[in-house]
Amino acid sequence: ARMPTSMAAVAVGDVLKDEQKYKSGYSESRKNLFDLTEALVNAEGILPEKDMDKYKQMIMKADGDACRGMLEIDLMMDSVRSMQNEVLSAPLPPPPTSSETTQPAPFIPMPPTNFTATMRTAIEERPKIPDSRVKADKRIISNAEKLSVTWDGKRKKSKKYDDDLLVVAGGDRAKELQCSISAKLFEDPYRNTVCGHTFDKTSLDQWLRQKKTKCPFPGCSNKSKGGEIKFYEFDEDMKLKVESFKRRKQREMERKKKEEEENSDDDEEVL
Repeated sequence: ARMPTSMAAVAVGDVLKDEQKYKSGYSESRKNLFDLTEALVNAEGILPEKDMDKYKQMIMKADGDACRGMLEIDLMMDSVRSMQNEVLSAPLPPPPTSSETTQPAPFIPMPPTNFTATMRTAIEERPKIPDSRVKADKRIISNAEKLSVTWDGKRKKSKKYDDDLLVVAGGDRAKELQCSISAKLFEDPYRNTVCGHTFDKTSLDQWLRQKKTKCPFPGCSNKSKGGEIKFYEFDEDMKLKVESFKRRKQREMERKKKEEEENSDDDEEVL
């Protein structure tokens, strides 16, 4: 169906005006999924691991689909804006001359814009959103890090640091999970690519502001390549070790609490 330029301009304007309305459903879904992510993180060590893996995949898939949907809307809106530019740049009919003002204005066909067909094409032939766009989404990255999974929900855990194999009871082993600057568990570990020492990003930033060139680890022989962020990279293995340690501690706390409750019940029965 073809429509005059003025009608097409109105239709295009209406579509652009409702852009946020089209996105609102996806935005609300992503907000709910973010809340679910927080709840699932708090349930770590309580729910069975098999169920946790399933729920994590469901959350990441749903969030990925919502992210892809919002990106598709952006592409469609770009097509509509191009159409708007085409409509607004179409030439207007010449104004009537003084001799024509008393006569009925003749019908002057406007340059037609096939609005309906263009919109259908924008929807049906929209380019596929590449996975790289979804992977780069900040919410996807955030949720994946919190759940310790990849962007598509697959478990991101090295067998080397499986919960059942990681034994951290204290002493020297516990120190491996602590930043040597802050003496706290790593939250955002960064490893020096030259000497291999790892530091928490917050503490490392403070060290780098001192403009020193050596590695901040006590006694390290790396004296020249430790004072710039380019010598460091995110330490994913250390992050996994710390998360695994926290899960083990959580399970230990839950087990002790359960044992205490059972012992308390036994005492009450004796009384």
